[in-house]
Amino acid sequence: MLHFLYTIIANLTICAIIGYNVIPIVVYLYQTYATSKSEPKRQARPLDPKSPSSPWVNEHHFATDDDSHSHRKHRSIVDQCSTVTQLFRRIVGQYNRRKCLGYRSVLAEEDERQADGQVVRKRLLSDYQWLTYEEVDSRMESVANGLSQIGVKSGDIVMIYADTRLEWMVTCQAVFRLGATVGTLYTNLGDEGLLYAISQTRVTHLVTSLEFLAKLAKIVDKLPQIKCIIYMGGSGDDPVLSQLFSDSQRQRILFYSYKEVEGMGDEASEEPLPRVQQSGNDTAVLMYTSGSTGDPKGVLISHKNLLFAVKAFYAFAGALTPDADLYCAFLPLAHCLEICAEISFLSVGVPVGYASVLTLTDRSPAVKKGLKGDMSLLRPTVIAAVPLILDRIMKGVTEEMAKRHPLVRLLINGLLNYKNFWVTNGFNTPIINYLICNRFKSLLGGRIRFMASGGAPLRPQTHRFISNLFNVKVLQGYGLTETTASATIMTLDDRSVGRVGAPMDGVYIRLVDWTEGGYGIKDLPLPRGELVIGGDCVTNGYFRNRKLTDECFKVEDGMKWFYSGDIAERYPDGTFRIIDRKKDIIKLSNGEYVSLSQIEEKLKLFSYAANVCVYGNSFYNNLIALIVPNCQQLEALAQSLLKSPQMSGKELCDDFDVNDKVFEEFKEFCNKSSLRKVEIPTKVMLCPEEWLPDNGLVTSSFKLKRKAIQEHCTSNRKL
Repeated sequence: MLHFLYTIIANLTICAIIGYNVIPIVVYLYQTYATSKSEPKRQARPLDPKSPSSPWVNEHHFATDDDSHSHRKHRSIVDQCSTVTQLFRRIVGQYNRRKCLGYRSVLAEEDERQADGQVVRKRLLSDYQWLTYEEVDSRMESVANGLSQIGVKSGDIVMIYADTRLEWMVTCQAVFRLGATVGTLYTNLGDEGLLYAISQTRVTHLVTSLEFLAKLAKIVDKLPQIKCIIYMGGSGDDPVLSQLFSDSQRQRILFYSYKEVEGMGDEASEEPLPRVQQSGNDTAVLMYTSGSTGDPKGVLISHKNLLFAVKAFYAFAGALTPDADLYCAFLPLAHCLEICAEISFLSVGVPVGYASVLTLTDRSPAVKKGLKGDMSLLRPTVIAAVPLILDRIMKGVTEEMAKRHPLVRLLINGLLNYKNFWVTNGFNTPIINYLICNRFKSLLGGRIRFMASGGAPLRPQTHRFISNLFNVKVLQGYGLTETTASATIMTLDDRSVGRVGAPMDGVYIRLVDWTEGGYGIKDLPLPRGELVIGGDCVTNGYFRNRKLTDECFKVEDGMKWFYSGDIAERYPDGTFRIIDRKKDIIKLSNGEYVSLSQIEEKLKLFSYAANVCVYGNSFYNNLIALIVPNCQQLEALAQSLLKSPQMSGKELCDDFDVNDKVFEEFKEFCNKSSLRKVEIPTKVMLCPEEWLPDNGLVTSSFKLKRKAIQEHCTSNRKL
């Protein structure tokens, strides 16, 4: 009997090995030789096929014949509106009693001491509570009335300085109803950036939340124009105000809790809001970018721009259904991608649940042990993420797998590679999905179907890994604040990785030569050049910065174009891939051009690197790498070198033996990589302090501030 069982197991093992190795080969040979050859499905086309400099447009550019009934219905609603206010009123009438916005209330907070001695603040949160479209509309009307009561009028700018939450979107729509403009600020802007933006706009009314009052208190004396601060959370007579602000400050500035403003609006609800004349060209949002090379820039986004973006996003949002899909919102609403995505999803009846990065998953830092994170309760089908987060997920899973038994690693890696083969060839892998992917998917609530990535290029390795691991469709797109987050997006049936898709409907994209960097529209095998974007997505320039506006925004042949500074290559099917950035390319003393961002992308795979910044200049022919080390890897190395376990991170970064070993492995890693000799840094410095927006070393979207990092890391240390 035992022999019989062994025989069965052996035969099954042989069949599995044959299936694993032979079937893919058969499929490959069949698809290569037995099937008819066809060009990849064309997703975009040139307006002038004979001109290499011709703008490219979506294959279905403004076409209606190919649209589904639901797409036509959604588009017609947007086409009938000239402002976002009109759009929201229409969708309230359509989805009135469906759930619209969801949130969790903070019931209590407490400090919890960790095993390493650190104290972390934990939150006790309610379950998700939902408001219908009608209820949200009622709150927006109350807040608009309340803001009107305290002096906000048409043409004003109301600055919102708060994390993503339900009240943020309610306030935004309320300000629109008054004919005023919403100013946005990232909450992790440094004091200087915050001061610059508020001073430049000369706003009198600022909406924030309780946790940011302390930061405002430090700079409010330098902002004499501020007359009113509304804060979310707390009560009107909260004693924290007297602790944070002096008597003179509280005499000069009126403070209201959000509930007070909303309450004033409820009491004045019988009084109609002042009638305002709005047009699509009016500025809806003054959105401040994070400023990677200097002060934040305020981008003037009109109602027309926002409505265009909402319609362009239907290429993705139009495929969702109100009863089945749900969007988890946790990226900053001060980011153009997030605000456009939320309005687009709401306009097709897909509810939006608000979450926090601190409580996103069961393992998030502010989630008390044994309690559920936001995604476990929300169970979304759609989320948006930035490449940095996805890179960290990939690196974390890879490092965790490295600790497993070699056979376990071999099995899981083999199954994921096997899945990748079939998915790339258009097939599904239900057994692998059930055995492997669903376990990881449960970390994100278990229902996730789509993951949108934007804000920076996503590495092909990360794209493929995340897609296979979670069995999710990763849709990469490209857009900037200056183009209302609209430019390109992948289609739902696009199986490529590393690309950002074809032009969105209504967007015009062309490449222009950048001779100095060696990129040209006649390059082979693919045309390359600076990406230039045209159409109604292009905004009205920078607030009070005519010089930069004239430099980046140009009207040519009757159309407004934005010169992005990003370098892309175009594939025959009309899709694009971002390959470089003009300001990241430098010329060394030997005349060689190198791309710092491309080098950094490859060096981030170095096991000891949590973050990397490479710098050099035209006076030298070598590069230097500044590396924030992976703490776990560095501590493991120190242990192998018999260093004291009491050594701090800074002491480890300064230790000669540790540096020597890291540099030795760094050289080995670089030699095995695809880096050219001139691209390999000749010196490495370990930097103990993490680069964060709070210390001014990266932007709010975690883009490197190269000059700031270089000065910070090298000012008191020698290479």
